[in-house]
Amino acid sequence: MTDLSRMQGFADGAIPALERRFFRPPLPEGYVPRSRLCQRLDAGLGGRLLLICAPAGFGKSSLAVEFCQGLPDNWQNVWLGLSARDSDPGRFLERLLASLQQFFPQLGAQAMGLLKMRQRHQPFAFEEWLDSLLDELAMHLMLSKPLLLVLDDYHLAQGPVLDRCLQFLLNHLPAGLVVMVTSRQRPDWHLARLRLTRQLLEINEQDLRLTHAESMAVLGQHSGSLDSEALQSLIQRSEGWVAGLR
Repeated sequence: MTDLSRMQGFADGAIPALERRFFRPPLPEGYVPRSRLCQRLDAGLGGRLLLICAPAGFGKSSLAVEFCQGLPDNWQNVWLGLSARDSDPGRFLERLLASLQQFFPQLGAQAMGLLKMRQRHQPFAFEEWLDSLLDELAMHLMLSKPLLLVLDDYHLAQGPVLDRCLQFLLNHLPAGLVVMVTSRQRPDWHLARLRLTRQLLEINEQDLRLTHAESMAVLGQHSGSLDSEALQSLIQRSEGWVAGLR
């Protein structure tokens, strides 16, 4: 898997602030691996969409980071962290294109110019623009490794217009591109066809709840003074909520 920070020549901690959301964050200190969930995600790489949805504190982004770190060498990975400003589809697509250009520098040069000339919040007919970009991306992917695109914290940018934009993207994904999305709320997408054709892999709140063994591993790092009865009580009260055990 390509290490983008090294590819761009940045030293650790020296990534420019405006670019940090293009780079995968590190795992939190003391993170307990979720191998059972990574195995499920790995099986979903043959589809189109890996969707991780749960409330705050269930470890969605950390799971995505762990999975990306363990991707086979024949996969590339680009990480795009979202914010409220990305609810504007023009800004989102500009950032999406910039992230893809880390692997394909010649991709969408004319399209990027059109986006930069557009006035912010001006109505944007994204379908034709995105269709052209995806056709061009398909040609690049035919000559490269498959690519996993991670959209982290989608709930921060989610809105009706961006939902339609992502729906269009998912409906027209080129071969060799898989999308992973983490979100606190389930996006308003029509996914029946993807589910029916087994192109969708979903990880939900129930899946993300820690098993007893995982809970014990987390507590073992922070609660050396607790006796067995207290540990079991804490595990029971937390109901597998990761944040509840830290």
